[in-house]
Amino acid sequence: MERTVTEQSGCVETVEGVFIPDGWNSDFMVTSVFVACDGEREIVVRNLAERPEVLVMLRRRVRVTGLVFRTGWREAMDVERVVLLTEARKGHASVRSEE
Repeated sequence: MERTVTEQSGCVETVEGVFIPDGWNSDFMVTSVFVACDGEREIVVRNLAERPEVLVMLRRRVRVTGLVFRTGWREAMDVERVVLLTEARKGHASVRSEE
């Protein structure tokens, strides 16, 4: 039996991870993205159309803040804020730019 639980009310979270393409159209343009976080956590970006700057940050380390929802076994986020991180010397992350 398949679980189809939907949590309507989300909570604001800040996560660090990498934006990864998750879907493409017939012209091979990215149509969906998720944040790959530590511990194999994947959070789908629900409002990609409203946040096109996400597309220029694909495969880059980011800090993302937004409202997180759980639908079935997947998590999704309405992105509110993105900070692009860059690897500093000695393996420490530092802020490079901010939305």
